[in-house]
Amino acid sequence: TQGGALAQAPAPKRAGAELRWDVKVLALGTGGFAVGVGLGTTPSPHKSFWNSPSIWVAKEDGRTLHNRQVLREDEAGSSFGEGDTITVLLGAAERKRHRLSFRRNGREIGAACLLPQVKGKGKAAGYTLAVQPYMGGAALLL
Repeated sequence: TQGGALAQAPAPKRAGAELRWDVKVLALGTGGFAVGVGLGTTPSPHKSFWNSPSIWVAKEDGRTLHNRQVLREDEAGSSFGEGDTITVLLGAAERKRHRLSFRRNGREIGAACLLPQVKGKGKAAGYTLAVQPYMGGAALLL
């Protein structure tokens, strides 16, 4: 796939009140790597996920981005690379917000972000996994 993909499968794993996806970074590629969540209604083509108003991602350099804005800068130990497994966790809505967090090889990286609740949807319905390995990058959904 050129650009990125919003996953239709595999279905997220349920971890208590959270949705969980695991992504193995096989290759970063020339332009980097991004993983996170997006609204299932995000229009194609999916290029530069961090520019989208309906996608939130963690990049390999440790930043969390959304709609051309940096939500979180690199913090010590928040970057990731080839061979790492990135876990994307999306918490159930509390006060009309979902908690989005990331883990690298089982350890939480960076601060969590709060995402809006999708109207008319329970728990974290309406969101799906977003993966974008750039130019020669590769990912494996676990």
